[in-house]
Amino acid sequence: MTEPTNAVLEERINKLTKDFYENKKATNKKFDDMNEKVTTTKELADEVSFTMGYMKESIDTMNDRMTQFITVVGTQNDKIDEFVNSDKRMENKKQITLSTLQVILIIVGMVLGIWGYDQF
Repeated sequence: MTEPTNAVLEERINKLTKDFYENKKATNKKFDDMNEKVTTTKELADEVSFTMGYMKESIDTMNDRMTQFITVVGTQNDKIDEFVNSDKRMENKKQITLSTLQVILIIVGMVLGIWGYDQF
């Protein structure tokens, strides 16, 4: 068997060096792509976290408004019962009208509040 000449060895070394740098360049590009994907994923996770916080705040606000609404409806139901069982119907009729108007205004306020809250 013959030993390879210096020229053949030099050619092999040059080819291997060229292959190494091409591979290194491709690997660096893959790392850059991975870093970009990690950055995008982090940004999406931050956005999801912010949105979840906003949703929790919105749900808490809606829960408070529903509690107020239920309280008003309960008061109205008490007044309706009182009206049905009372001899003073004319006086209670005025109270029921006012109570109904209160409920309607609260519902309108809730709808406008939710709409306005969603706008900002």
